Amino acid sequence: MTVGDTGDVLAGLTGSLFTRNSVFLAAACAAYINGAAGDLAFEKAGNGLLATGVIEKIPEIIKEKGIG
Repeated sequence: MTVGDTGDVLAGLTGSLFTRNSVFLAAACAAYINGAAGDLAFEKAGNGLLATGVIEKIPEIIKEKGIG
C-alpha cells in the first residue's frame, strides 16, 4: 500500500503480535492482516483510502479468519 501511515499500521500490528508470538509468526500474520484489512477498506473507500480505514477493518479480518 502506498497510502501514508499504512506502514505505521503494519508496524503496530507486528509489535502487538510479537508480544505473544515468535518474530516470524508475528511478521507473517501482521503482513497478512494488514493486506486483507487494506483490501476491505479499499472496497469501501476506493482511492480515498486512509490508514484509519485499514485500522477499522483489522478486527473484522481477525474475527473472520480466526486469528488470535
